[in-house]
Amino acid sequence: MSDPKLKFNEVLKTLMEKHELTQKQLSSMVGIPESNLSTYLSGSFPQDPLVIYKCARVFSVSYFYILFGEEELTEEQQKIKQQVGELTAGKFELILRPIKE
Repeated sequence: MSDPKLKFNEVLKTLMEKHELTQKQLSSMVGIPESNLSTYLSGSFPQDPLVIYKCARVFSVSYFYILFGEEELTEEQQKIKQQVGELTAGKFELILRPIKE
């Protein structure tokens, strides 16, 4: 694969057909409104990476497969994978506090 273009919507449609899932069923399994899933299937990209992760888990495929449609990654995709790994490595602490406007 020489084009690192994201194919999330195409892969998602194919997986839904293969597993005979409706939009209503998948949106319920992922925990998102059906209208959001419809926009993703039309080509919009989820703002929340957790949605992509949950979709990958439902179909038992890798995060990168659901994004690119292939397991074998190009050099450019390998760099993206490494950068994502670096961003998510280690321990994090999330602190919620009110902010002053």
